[in-house]
Amino acid sequence: LGPGPGGPGGPGGEGQPGFDPNQQYPLLSHIDLDSSSNGSVTITVDITWKTETFNTVVYPWLRHQSDGLKGKLEVYSDVYNVQTLSKIPERAEKEGFPRGTVDRASDSRLPLPDGAPPDTRLSLFVDLLPYLGRDPRVGDRNVAWFNTRNMDAAEMWVPELLVPSYPASSWRAQSPFAQGRSLGATHYVAIAGVGVRAARYNPDNKAEVKLMGMTGYDWKSTPDEVKDGLSNTIYMMQAAPGVPRPWIAGGGSTVVGLNTSSGHPMDQFTYKHPGQAKPGSYALMGDGSVRFIPADIDPEIFKGMATRAGDEKIPEEKLNGAAPLIPAGKKD
Repeated sequence: LGPGPGGPGGPGGEGQPGFDPNQQYPLLSHIDLDSSSNGSVTITVDITWKTETFNTVVYPWLRHQSDGLKGKLEVYSDVYNVQTLSKIPERAEKEGFPRGTVDRASDSRLPLPDGAPPDTRLSLFVDLLPYLGRDPRVGDRNVAWFNTRNMDAAEMWVPELLVPSYPASSWRAQSPFAQGRSLGATHYVAIAGVGVRAARYNPDNKAEVKLMGMTGYDWKSTPDEVKDGLSNTIYMMQAAPGVPRPWIAGGGSTVVGLNTSSGHPMDQFTYKHPGQAKPGSYALMGDGSVRFIPADIDPEIFKGMATRAGDEKIPEEKLNGAAPLIPAGKKD
């Protein structure tokens, strides 16, 4: 603290000479120092703030820091894992699986034919928060996810969407849309189907229908539309760390299609998970069950699991052998 009220050479506070109640700087009330037998020293500083300053500056900062700490503690405690997300399909079977981005009108003076671009909308996770027991009043749907009105939400931790065994550096994300902000990340993505353009497929296009998954940018699925069976169709997967994915951001951060143009379609999901002999990824199926998909799975089986109505006939025994079920309660 510099010279002035509460600082070195300044008076001690309200009622003292030189006190200006309109100033925004803190007033130093008390400093205490204590040493213990184990050699540690504790310094306690009491600071008095104006109520207005506390409400507009201090409290928001303290809340942001405490929310971040709470989120870290929940991730470190390993309370949540992929099994936690099974409650999403349980509710979605009754209420419907939400589309990959929330609906939002263009905020441009020139209306866009398809509405606002998907990567500017809020993600499906905003609609899924109440399915996880989280506050549903998060996010302003009328503006872009990176609008200043959404930044508090964007920086929020959602521990259910993070994988504790992934590097801690991947628990937060950055985006060129929100420079200088440390955003809450997601390690889970919704699977749009087969092909890198799958999220943009048109349900009315017969050539694309059999390649569609359960969620796209502008379409969703009812249980009846998942003709291959909810237990056979992937809803979400853990994506490999390395790509920054803000949980609140619509577009490719949170909805992806299988890349079948180069390499193995599992490449974007593969990670060496503790307790698994092979690298791979965990998948949340449409019925809430969980499967481990190894990196070397037959690509045709994997593609069949990614479509909702591809009419692939994969015998249960073959599916269980290729992507074994993970019993409820087992840690990922």
